[in-house]
Amino acid sequence: MKNVSFNLDQFLFVFLIIAFATNNLLINCATILIVLRCTYIFFKDKKSISLFDKIPKTVLVSLLLFFVFATITNFVKISDQAIMLKSFREYKWICVFFFYSYFLLNRFKLKWLYHLNSFYIVVSIVAIYSFVQFFTGLDPIGTHKEVMGGSFPHRSIGFFGMPITFSYLMGALFFLLFPIVYWQGECFKNKKFVTLAMVLMLLTVIATQTRISWIAIFLVFMFLALFYIKRLRVFLLIAILAAPVIYSVSPDRLQDRIKSTLDLRSKGENKGRIYVWRAHFSIFSDNILLGNGISNYKKSVKSYFDQNGIKSRLVAHAHNTFIHMLSSQGILGFIPFMVFYLYFIFILLRRSTSVNSELGLLRLGLLSSLLFLYIGGLTEVLIIDSETIHIMSLLWALVVVTVINENKKVPTNTML
Repeated sequence: MKNVSFNLDQFLFVFLIIAFATNNLLINCATILIVLRCTYIFFKDKKSISLFDKIPKTVLVSLLLFFVFATITNFVKISDQAIMLKSFREYKWICVFFFYSYFLLNRFKLKWLYHLNSFYIVVSIVAIYSFVQFFTGLDPIGTHKEVMGGSFPHRSIGFFGMPITFSYLMGALFFLLFPIVYWQGECFKNKKFVTLAMVLMLLTVIATQTRISWIAIFLVFMFLALFYIKRLRVFLLIAILAAPVIYSVSPDRLQDRIKSTLDLRSKGENKGRIYVWRAHFSIFSDNILLGNGISNYKKSVKSYFDQNGIKSRLVAHAHNTFIHMLSSQGILGFIPFMVFYLYFIFILLRRSTSVNSELGLLRLGLLSSLLFLYIGGLTEVLIIDSETIHIMSLLWALVVVTVINENKKVPTNTML
């Protein structure tokens, strides 16, 4: 019975990892199954570990303060019940984070990360399908809401409705697993296939033409090469030297996309984001303490555009996690959120990320993956995106579990 229980837990973990590469519906299904599993563990497993007794106090207190001030903001600033309900739904990630943490604390084994064969098979199929979309513009199973028109190269790729979501999820999974595959490749019976799957994952992120993901990939590899991976420096140098050649032979459409990455003067997406940033800073200046509510921004942004004669279709969230949290939660909600948000980076930097231990490789993967997502959060609000907030919750939960296991005075086999 114990062996069956372990296999079920491993299946749920692998299913969740696969879901992150495929479909939002699968992510929700995997999460529901984990919630049910947590319920069973809580009521039936007498040896289960209490999360709230072990979780770092910084995480618990910052989340509690954040939710308290967010609740006050919703009741004070939002009069429309539909918008208020939507705002409360945006905080469901807190529950997801706690359930993931409880499940992993009681069941997670490091060796699960070495037995993801089904994931590598699925992600390879997803990548191949994405390349068909990239080169042909065909979408046989209708994964995208809009018909993919235009010419090669096509940006709407992957099984998610938005290529930018697909980019963040695949990039986060790649960097989570990269240190393990890079250093512990000999542990994989099918090392060549696993390596090929990892390469395909990285190429699909690049193929989405998500510019902030391009920047994030470069910066995270720079971080790894400068501080951890000496051998990567040679490959990084080759990539830098090869970049101009690759650019020169790229299609005009892709060249335009590359050139627009840092272009702030044109009337493209970058200019629209600057307009939105200014609008949300204006909202914050009018609601310094409590903010305006996490889902209550459309009327305020439109009003700012009208007052300043700005004609932009980008009447939306702040397209920046930090700015959006400032305008929506004010100083009182922003400070505890930032304490929680940055805690995981600081705690990983303080812990050993030695490549000579499996736990060190896990920490390095978590650090790389979070850095990739946090850089992506400079142009998107990942905290309100249903797919990306789930994978961030999983990464945060894994960090919490590594910290708890490190603090245990008596060694256990939870992580081993």
